[in-house]
Order: sequence, then structure tokens, then C-alpha cells
Amino acid sequence: MTSINFDSNRHFMFQQSVEDWQSMKDCWNHILYTSNVLPKLCTYGELTDLEYLGTRDSGYGDFQLNKYVYNFFEHMDLELTIDKKGYLEIQEHNWIFHKIKVQWLINQYRTVGLYSPIQARFKKIPTEKLHKQSGTRIFVHPGMSRVHALRHVRAFDSPVIVWDPHEYIDKEHMTFDQWYDMFSDLEQGIFGTNIQGHCLEMHVNEDRKDMYDTVKEIKLNMYKHKKPLLIGKCDDSIEHLFRRDNVKEGVVIETQDTLTYEDLRIFLDLFPEEREEIEQERISIRCFR
Repeated sequence: MTSINFDSNRHFMFQQSVEDWQSMKDCWNHILYTSNVLPKLCTYGELTDLEYLGTRDSGYGDFQLNKYVYNFFEHMDLELTIDKKGYLEIQEHNWIFHKIKVQWLINQYRTVGLYSPIQARFKKIPTEKLHKQSGTRIFVHPGMSRVHALRHVRAFDSPVIVWDPHEYIDKEHMTFDQWYDMFSDLEQGIFGTNIQGHCLEMHVNEDRKDMYDTVKEIKLNMYKHKKPLLIGKCDDSIEHLFRRDNVKEGVVIETQDTLTYEDLRIFLDLFPEEREEIEQERISIRCFR
């Protein structure tokens, strides 16, 4: 065993260091057999059935998807700040960036797939609303945006690694080799991160230039830096999210009945060049370049 304090956060750059590889395996053993936190391999659907994902209280349901779109439209007049990372500390800018990130991930799932599973752990939250959890709920990381993309496309067969300290999930725990094999074939560089002796996260080095380009493409070229034009009715609570100037440029939505807050996530299906028209029984959306 190494002399590392595994109750403190630490990165393991094991692809560059043999010592870090052994330290990460020692950390794994510490988490399982000292901290008694067990990694379980679940599906998105299983966690949805258990109401750890998919509900409004979980933070990973349709309400959150609709909220992403709501905030994007509400702050459409903000300047584009993708090249100024400090701006993302401002909530309004953060919402805009992450809404488009979710949109980008949805398109990735549909075209090339997502290359690694989301990971999660139980994290104490001061609430008694959640069943049987005694104030504890799932916190997803890495995968804080992917979890929303998977929810939107209803990818219920997708794998999720959950670090379970209380045997909430009735499954055998993963072995180190089973866990590592889920990431070992990735072309990108990877490294492990110990979270205070309670879970071991696997992170992927990535340069998503095309995602950052998509932020600009969607906001400036697809939406023309304007709210969508709505032709039809909507609930009063979302009326302010749309234009009524009858100018068909940017994104235009036509409805056969009343558009509601619960409908907003449909805009996440749009993607430059891949999908610029949506036709449903009640709703049609088109992009006018």
C-alpha cells in the first residue's frame, strides 16, 4: 500500500506514471473496503424506475430540459461569450452555454454515439422529499450534461456507474477490471480522480472545438441572435420567450394548439445542418437562414 491520504482529493495520471496506476488501485480498495462505498453498474432506465433519475426532485428530469430552453430564450439578448470562459461563472451565461452543450450531445448521441458512461454518486441533500433516501440523492459527475441529453432521447439502456455507500441499489459491485474496462479502449487520454475517499471518477481529456463552434452557430446563425417567432397560441407564462413580429428569420415555430412549458424541450432537437426542421402533429419548427 502507498502512504497517500485517500480521504483527500487527488488525480491519478496513470497513463504517464506506473506509481499512479498502483496508487489508483490502492485507492479503489480504500474506497470499497475502508469507506465501504461500492460501485454499481446500472442502466439509466433502472435508475429512472428507482426515481434517482427522471423526476423533477432528482434534478435530472424533463423539467430541467425545459428550463434549459426557457433560460436560453429569456437571455437571448446576451452577448456571446464562449471565448471568455470567466463569463461562465455568471449564471445567465452558464445557462446559455450548457443548453447548447446538451443540444450538441444529443446530436452526438444520434450520429456517432457517446464514448463513455456517465458516473454518479449519492450525495447528501437536505430534503425529506425523496423516498427512502434519508436526505440523499444522486449527483452525476462526470456527465453533468450527458445525463440530460440521455434523458431527452430516452436512452434508458445507457450504462451508469453509481457509487453506493448505503446499499440502496441491489446489485453486485463492480470489480476494478470491470470498471476500468469501460474506459480502457478510448482513444482520448484518461485519468482517475479520488473524491475524498468516497468515489473514484474516470475523466477523459477532450478538446471539443466543434462543440464551441456549435455555440456560435446556433446562437448567431440559426437563431440570428433573436427569440423564436411564434405563430399560434402559448401559455401566458412563456409568452415573453417568443417574438410576434411576423418576420420569418431565425427559428420559427407554428402550433395547432397551445404551446406549454412542457413543450419547450423540443427545441433541443434542432441542430445546424443535421436537423433544421421538426414536424409533429401539433408543432412545426423551421430555421430560416
